[in-house]
Amino acid sequence: MVKGTSKIINLVSKLMDKRKNVFALIGNHEEMMFKALKILDNIDIEEFNEILEKASKNPYSVMKELTQKGIIEYFMIFYNWYSQGGMNTIRAFDNDIRNLFKSVSSDKLFKNLLLFVYFELEDESKIVLSHSFPDDVDCIDRIIEQKIQNDDVGLILWSRKIWGIDAFNGVRTEPLQENRIINILDKNKIKHYIVGHTRINLEPKPFQYLNGRVINVDNHGVPHSQPFFIKDLNVKSYKSMVFKSL
Repeated sequence: MVKGTSKIINLVSKLMDKRKNVFALIGNHEEMMFKALKILDNIDIEEFNEILEKASKNPYSVMKELTQKGIIEYFMIFYNWYSQGGMNTIRAFDNDIRNLFKSVSSDKLFKNLLLFVYFELEDESKIVLSHSFPDDVDCIDRIIEQKIQNDDVGLILWSRKIWGIDAFNGVRTEPLQENRIINILDKNKIKHYIVGHTRINLEPKPFQYLNGRVINVDNHGVPHSQPFFIKDLNVKSYKSMVFKSL
């Protein structure tokens, strides 16, 4: 996150209060953050800040202390997030984890993050948005039917196989077969499936795959990146699932 992030979150939360057409999707780093902040249910913040300061200089120096307190597993989950962007997230909240915790606990944006949302158009086709395109394409059936299972959360937040990348270790893997992707999209009348999560080219604009059936809008914050717009949509209805409801 960058400077001003807390103000953006506050603004979007206010827009969500006043309007019904503002949607925010959860990504893998938000899930990591929610899990990471659970450590604060098990230790006083002041004491935690002291441990974090020590760990920032030498992570191994606090292992014995954390083990004695019985929170080493919580801390490892926290430190995984902290070392992958969490430190900058805390800095964006005046470098005070208490401010971040307060925002996560109270701001409407965080309380209404969606696992997915899809819009049904007048012609009965659909536009689906989720953080990633599931490695198991059968998950898409469950998204449309709103019958998400616990294991589907990881598929929706972490998958990268469509781009030929393993979800967790980043190594190259056999990509999803194009005919399987097209078949599942056709079966559910999905016109566009819009994702982020993985930047796959150097162009500062969305990447359209399979003639725009799948659209990757992740540009990793590259300056002057182009947003993705769809104009003149005739939306009949939409369905979504709030992350916390799972």
